[in-house]
Amino acid sequence: MRRPSPARRRWSCWLLLSRAEQGLAATATGGVGWRVGGSTMARSPGDRFPASVACRYGSGNRPRTRLHEALAGALRARTGRGMGRMPTPNDPGDLASMDRTRPVATPTSPPAATGDGAAPFTLYTFGDSILDCGWYNEAGLNPGQLLVRNDDRRFPEFQGRDLSALGPTRLDHRAVDGATVDDLPRQARGLAPTGRVAALLTVGGNDLLRALLADDESGIDAFAEALDAFLRGLPIRPVFVGNVYDPTFGDDAANFTGVAPAVARENHWRINAVLAEAARRYGALADLHAHFLGGDPSWYASTIEPSLRGASEVRRCFLPLLRGA
Repeated sequence: MRRPSPARRRWSCWLLLSRAEQGLAATATGGVGWRVGGSTMARSPGDRFPASVACRYGSGNRPRTRLHEALAGALRARTGRGMGRMPTPNDPGDLASMDRTRPVATPTSPPAATGDGAAPFTLYTFGDSILDCGWYNEAGLNPGQLLVRNDDRRFPEFQGRDLSALGPTRLDHRAVDGATVDDLPRQARGLAPTGRVAALLTVGGNDLLRALLADDESGIDAFAEALDAFLRGLPIRPVFVGNVYDPTFGDDAANFTGVAPAVARENHWRINAVLAEAARRYGALADLHAHFLGGDPSWYASTIEPSLRGASEVRRCFLPLLRGA
């Protein structure tokens, strides 16, 4: 059977989301509003996203909102997947068709019990599209999923090297495409880690693109303060921090930002210095910047996002840190 086009798959996902919205609104608020983050917002019949929280950012102008995050969590609870490509029952390469005895968990899921009653190791992901890049590849895969359970058909190099090979492991995926440092506290809402845990964090790229590439120092100072406040209050250790890669591969002629390359690179370096210091304090650094400079354009989708190969390369950077933790 002919595979549907990416545009068709995205449309199918939004149809599914629309149905989930209706169910969430009806069950959570008695049909009178949207309940997100403990608050109810008025909703008119036929509204798809409340105007009070709707915004657009990221590739493809997809709506990304607090409501979207809540609904994506609801879909994960049903499907074990985010809002990338929906699983099909006859696709042997899709994670939904693989052995899911150690399921991907949602932020509201309790720890899954193992055969001996012990809680599994839980991997948390926070931040932006570097960790929430399933939108940008055919398989709908994120680095966290590949870390927990490798897709051996697509990436045989990592067969037997995932975290599940070391013991029972679950993923609590909270990173959201398009997030900035100010979004991190919301991603940690309802967090109640138990047992053996570790966290991954990637942030800073969207902060740079929105304002900080042309910063005069005060903005990056504020970024550093917000990042440290988040990590200081996060009840998970260790936290492995990925820095911001360079999709131009160091070539100023490929600059797409509209900011003078010398200024942009200086502020990019300053953001990565902040991330390196945070990594030193709270865990360790995954040097995505250095690793991706040795890559090629196939590691990217939509100019700046990790492709499927890119998701695996992000996994490659974090895996030694996690296996050694």
